[in-house]
Amino acid sequence: RKLLSCSKPLHIFMTMRMHTSAPVVMFHMFLASCISLCQALYVQLEVNTHGETEAPFQEGEGERQERDTEEFPPSFLSASRRPLVMGAQSASPVKERREREKKERDTEEEKECSAHFDSLKTELGIRHPKEVFEKPPDTSYTLSDLLASKCETVVLLKNKSLWIAQNGSFCHPGVLQETERLMSQLPASMSFVAAYSTSDLSDCGNDTNTGQFHWVPATLHESQFPERFSSHSHLMLPVHYYVASQAVHRVAREQDAIARLEIKHFQTPFRCMWRGQASGHASWQSKFHANRSRCLQSETDRQCVLRLASGIQELDVKFGRVPNIVVDSGDPPACLLALDGYGFPGLMTNSLIQGSLTLRVGGYNHKAIGTLRRASEYTWFEPLLVEGIHYIRTDVDGLQSTLVELRNTSATELLKVAEAGRKAARALFSNKSIVCYSVLAINSFVTQHQKAVISEAIQSHKFYPSQSSLYQSHCV
Repeated sequence: RKLLSCSKPLHIFMTMRMHTSAPVVMFHMFLASCISLCQALYVQLEVNTHGETEAPFQEGEGERQERDTEEFPPSFLSASRRPLVMGAQSASPVKERREREKKERDTEEEKECSAHFDSLKTELGIRHPKEVFEKPPDTSYTLSDLLASKCETVVLLKNKSLWIAQNGSFCHPGVLQETERLMSQLPASMSFVAAYSTSDLSDCGNDTNTGQFHWVPATLHESQFPERFSSHSHLMLPVHYYVASQAVHRVAREQDAIARLEIKHFQTPFRCMWRGQASGHASWQSKFHANRSRCLQSETDRQCVLRLASGIQELDVKFGRVPNIVVDSGDPPACLLALDGYGFPGLMTNSLIQGSLTLRVGGYNHKAIGTLRRASEYTWFEPLLVEGIHYIRTDVDGLQSTLVELRNTSATELLKVAEAGRKAARALFSNKSIVCYSVLAINSFVTQHQKAVISEAIQSHKFYPSQSSLYQSHCV
């Protein structure tokens, strides 16, 4: 097309500069031959483009250009490295074919991952992720809305790589590194864009002292929050090392090292243990955590439980750490209490893996409806477990009565729950389950409107590859 557009100026040039001298005439004849050849090539290109089939050279060239475009989006390339595109009409058949192939791959990947969780549901009673995903709200927003948020950055997944929009600081660079690692394991066809923060409560301008939220249209974080009035689209992925690589490594390391609990461990006077830091935001938890009327507004969940424990003989809780609360070998504690700190309790992961009976305070309440299920912060695997089957769940207000009920439950039943939780945790904390959960979660998150924002992000010049190794921890 460009060559044809040059033919008219060349004809005019020939008319204006025609002379009788032989060299000039020969030069003009050469130009005329070039123009004729260019026109003939252009006609052939048009035939190949709009015909039923493409010439082998044209098809191979189009495939190469489309592949280059997928690996290096045009907006991310310097002008010297951008692939040469021959025009919208000539590239459209290849592009359409690529889109069809991408949809087919997405469907196959989703089917494979869905079948994986179908198997876990049959064997271990784990809930299928599709049963617990919250439907994203049909909210209109743009890339500018995400960039204007007070999160640490905005992230884009493209071709198995994480791209970030702002060169800011990160509270936990280790979480960013975990996010990069997970993205590299996802199918190359997957993409999404979301506001992102590595702090425990995804500090996108949220005030943990007053409990005030700043609305962000789409977010990616390691956990879900208990905001029962929130309407933004939230993507929860295994991007914290406590619930991803660290858990996977521990399962692999301790596959046969930890002795299973026996009935005798529950036949002694029943007590549930907890050790940990005095962490948490009292104002946040008093406003958003459900069923903690027995707590003072100035108390965190942990402070409240420790105060109440003086009158509950089934509890053994104190601040600090005891070496055998999470063991690498030998007998684990019969029961461990999982209490929120600044975010979800990392102790819950270890408790399940090592086979202790896990008593969760808060978390995900299956018995509630809709977003009321968010009793407190929780992470990706918690909604997949079934309370009463894999673990026990309660709230601060119901903790004492739950402990009395457990004390009166047979040792056989308590051991059954502990063992089911151990098996479920070891199945979920595997690379296969983590990647498959992420595939299903992203497919659920990416609505038609999200696709438009992804396209806008890819065409912008605001993103560059994430490099977590360049950052040091910076928490305000």
